[in-house]
Amino acid sequence: GKTEEEWKKEEASRRAARSQNLRVELARSLMRGKANEAAAAALEEVLLEAPEHVAALTFAGEAALNREDWKASRAYYERLLKVSPRNGLAANNLAWILAEKLGDPARACEVLEPLLSGLHSGKPLAGDRLPPEVLDTAALVYRKLGQPAGLERVRILLTDGRRRFTEDPRLALHLGHVLEAQEDFRGAREQYLTAIR
Repeated sequence: GKTEEEWKKEEASRRAARSQNLRVELARSLMRGKANEAAAAALEEVLLEAPEHVAALTFAGEAALNREDWKASRAYYERLLKVSPRNGLAANNLAWILAEKLGDPARACEVLEPLLSGLHSGKPLAGDRLPPEVLDTAALVYRKLGQPAGLERVRILLTDGRRRFTEDPRLALHLGHVLEAQEDFRGAREQYLTAIR
């Protein structure tokens, strides 16, 4: 059996975890109320005690994103990906920040690639198997890279995604931008018209 000291350590650890989780929930409530600074402070306290707390890192990244503190948000999402490498939310948000706000679409592409591939097979996924938020970010990243192969890849992803998410105007708009970059002006016009309907 366990010694009394071991029981006490376990109980203290459980109490600390409960306290951390409650403070993360408090931070989430503060964020819903748009009190992102207060939320960030509460989350930092948790992260000082538990640097790999997944929920605290997630919401700290989101709070920084809401404050438009791109570098801080990047740092939180990078830390989160070290702890949870297949975290789709962290990878998607980090890729968007890198491409749109920090001017590094090549690094954004590296971060995004694992989301565009099957977990076990490593093979590229079809666009209809990806969430629209990931398709949205992929379109942004590959358009900013401007490479013909990347534009073709995202065209295929968006075309597949449009079949599943027929009501999402973002996908039609992005597909229009990609087709325009590929000089398919007629196809681009059709997608732009679809996006504004």
